[in-house]
Amino acid sequence: MMSLKPRHVNFEETWSKLRETISGVVSLRAVERAVWNSRFSDVYALCVAHPEPMADKLYDETKSFLEEHVSGMLQRVKGSTPLESSDYNDGLLSRYVTAWREYSQGVQYLNSLYSYLNLQHVKRHKVSEAEVIYGSSAHTPEVEKLNRQLEVGELGLVIWERVLVQPLSEALTSRIISGLNAARELNHDSTTADILRTSIHSTVDVQSYRVRSALELYQELVVEPYLVAATAHHCALAAKLLDSGDVSNFVRHVLDGLEREIALGNKYLHSSSSEAVRACYEQACIEAHLPALHAEVDRLIKEAAEDNPRAEERRADLKRMFVLLKPLGSNALR
Repeated sequence: MMSLKPRHVNFEETWSKLRETISGVVSLRAVERAVWNSRFSDVYALCVAHPEPMADKLYDETKSFLEEHVSGMLQRVKGSTPLESSDYNDGLLSRYVTAWREYSQGVQYLNSLYSYLNLQHVKRHKVSEAEVIYGSSAHTPEVEKLNRQLEVGELGLVIWERVLVQPLSEALTSRIISGLNAARELNHDSTTADILRTSIHSTVDVQSYRVRSALELYQELVVEPYLVAATAHHCALAAKLLDSGDVSNFVRHVLDGLEREIALGNKYLHSSSSEAVRACYEQACIEAHLPALHAEVDRLIKEAAEDNPRAEERRADLKRMFVLLKPLGSNALR
């Protein structure tokens, strides 16, 4: 039975046993219930140790262990793949997703194992959510990480971002954007689609503990470079369609392209990006070419009023143009 009475604890001996167990926990290896219960008791014993609690020392050792563990995972994810490559099928994203799934689940279990430390030691030092939201501007997420301790699960996510994601940020971004660009032209198989989607959403999940700027990493690694690449793609597409000189063909293809772009965003990106994805497409393919579209309206209206087989087609063109222009506001419809 677990003793609640504070007692003298040999830190090195206890940490040695605890370290072995948490190594298994974060690697998703099986841990017997009796061992789990013993390590849970060890965490408690260290936090209430007599004559001096050892919670701070336990926290620091756990932090060092996680940094070492994630450093090893970094090498595993890198493999022998050239980081400067943008080939989303070269295996790096697959290894990254495998490592992320293992580690993110593992640190959830670790957080449970350290629940006493989290509840009685860490939370007493935390800045409250109200202070973060309504307090002074000094309480930014970056300053918070320096001035307070995080729960062990949160600490694990911070270490993952700093030790593994940041060194791989360019490699991850280039492959993610390459994969998204390819998804416009082909339907990824289920495995590739899952890897791409999970790698993207990991940049959201790793900062899920934040009260403010919870999407900062996602914006930096995914959204901003994606919109830059998407703008270039959309501009080239619109220019090519306009060069054909057929406004009916332009309107049909642009409207179909808008639907595909929205579907692409819904499938792979975080829901917060929906408006940005649509606005990016509309700006590049529609707003930038309003004068050319307006110049064709009178002709389309005239032909739509004629009594011949082409009139119905022109009325359909006008309907499609209205669908394209309406979201842009009254100036686009004038």
